[in-house]
Amino acid sequence: MKKYIYILFFGFFNLFSAQNGYEISIKTKGISKDVLYLKIFNGTASETYTVDSAKIGEKTPIAKFVEKQKILGGIYKLELKSNKSALNILVNNGSKISFNLEGSDLLGLVAEQEPNISFLSYERQSGSVEKKLELLRNVQKKYPSPTLDLYTKLEEKRNVKIPENLDERKKMQANFLADLDLNERRMALLPNSYQFLFKYINILPVDNENYKIGVDRLLKGQNCDSKNYLFYLKWIFKNLEYYSQRGMNDAYKYTFNTYLNDMKCLNKNETFYKSIAAKLSALEAVPIGSVIENTDMQKLDKTLVKLSDVYSKSKYTFVMFYDPDCVHCQEETPGIANYIADIRNSGADIQSIAYLNTTDDKKWQNFVKEKGLQNWINVKSEKNDRAYVEKLEISSNPSFLLLDSEGKVLLKKYNQQEITKILMSLKN
Repeated sequence: MKKYIYILFFGFFNLFSAQNGYEISIKTKGISKDVLYLKIFNGTASETYTVDSAKIGEKTPIAKFVEKQKILGGIYKLELKSNKSALNILVNNGSKISFNLEGSDLLGLVAEQEPNISFLSYERQSGSVEKKLELLRNVQKKYPSPTLDLYTKLEEKRNVKIPENLDERKKMQANFLADLDLNERRMALLPNSYQFLFKYINILPVDNENYKIGVDRLLKGQNCDSKNYLFYLKWIFKNLEYYSQRGMNDAYKYTFNTYLNDMKCLNKNETFYKSIAAKLSALEAVPIGSVIENTDMQKLDKTLVKLSDVYSKSKYTFVMFYDPDCVHCQEETPGIANYIADIRNSGADIQSIAYLNTTDDKKWQNFVKEKGLQNWINVKSEKNDRAYVEKLEISSNPSFLLLDSEGKVLLKKYNQQEITKILMSLKN
């Protein structure tokens, strides 16, 4: 059995003395040589960390996961390597749990004990939100635990209907967090915490002033020594980037200066602090809605062109800044190229610029060919002048801009849904 203990998991669970833990046993059939992963969540179903893995042998078809130290308890994810099928299970401290799995679809997992017999029924429940939520409430009432209690409460809150009346919405937001311990460690380890936070921040119309009110209520009385403080801050800044098209620079700056900009937070997580500071500088240098500063560029064929000469020739221009040695650039570029080609083929008047964001151009031509950028306008700065980096605050690779025909900044990130939404809204 091979273990991958990630920092987040290690930090949370080794706060406790060595006792209890869990024993999870899964009897399998028909999946020899496959691998089962046991994962924990990081506030959302899309972010998980592997804490253990078990290879299924022909002679030993039983997967076992054992942790001897005391744990908080949580909702864990089981995932099969061969087909990425997955299912969530409930793991409490001191649990001794056994399952049966026939075949390679984890939806067929059968629990041998409660509360997982009932919890898996809930996990598989389809139909209306109300029906599934009622089933979860029944499981929680019958088998209460700190994990199920918190998970159920977050599910109830994220599915609550927001009233239309503004005064009622203000009252709802003011009381939305009242019955929660915001420093409960499990909050950062559940798959529905981000969804709960999204509901909370959307109770009031999303604008700078309402967002500040929401942040103040969420972080009131906390600081970087608080257990979930950085977890909340990371979500807030991600969410502010999601709403960047609405001109949320003021809320971004307020949150940074009020809740992150001190030595205590810098010392707690210097990487996070510096990344948010850099993004804030970029927002202030080139805010959404501003006209981008012009820059001189050189194409692959060595001809010279100005940025303004390019974006003025179409309704939209998508710009990607990259470095061929950047791992994220290598991984993401083919998919980005395919997406831009698809929307262009669907009739969108959009052109694309791939901007080499490094002075080393030895790998430039090969990267263009290998990553499908031949139909893009491939440029670098004229004479490798780096002045544009400071002008545009391009502090990381890859970085993105969506411009209109006048050079106005419409978006500062790559998000297919938002790009499509912008193109459609301006088209209409």
